[in-house]
Amino acid sequence: DVSYMTWEGKTDTALCPRPARRYSKGWNTDAVLLEVREWKRKVHRHAAREWFVEGSDANGRLQSERSWREQVLCPWAERARDQLQEYREWKVARTPKPAAEDAGSTGEVPPLGLMAQSLSLPPLASVNSGVPAVYARVLELLQAADGSKQWPSTTPKRRLVMVSDANAADGSKSLAAAHLAAKK
Repeated sequence: DVSYMTWEGKTDTALCPRPARRYSKGWNTDAVLLEVREWKRKVHRHAAREWFVEGSDANGRLQSERSWREQVLCPWAERARDQLQEYREWKVARTPKPAAEDAGSTGEVPPLGLMAQSLSLPPLASVNSGVPAVYARVLELLQAADGSKQWPSTTPKRRLVMVSDANAADGSKSLAAAHLAAKK
């Protein structure tokens, strides 16, 4: 969801269709709200009609529902269950055992490096590298924009904030100090 609140206040305009009597113009008139409501009804009717296109089986269940369940929902549920199980195993392996449970333990938490080596991470093959079709075109356009070297760079003020954040380790947290460092 996009929040238009700041711009609505500045322009005294409702920027998304909803009853908003505080704004004198925009998408809040009764005519616009009626049109939006009617458009939503049309979309819902169309979607409902599409579910009935393939007809019903002998038990009265929609064929398209059965197809969707078998081709989309069940495979997704299996992947989600497998990923959840891998996460649970990783979480258990990551949690240090109390001294009482481990006979050879000194009760101290091992250094981070040793703990990281002992973690049981999910296999890389379990990561689904496929991109859902609905996102494929957007991802393709983003990759093309990045590869074209025409992707906009950061603004000078944002660059100062990044410099300031990078210098935070040495105690310099002010933008003024970052500005001086950036000028050097």
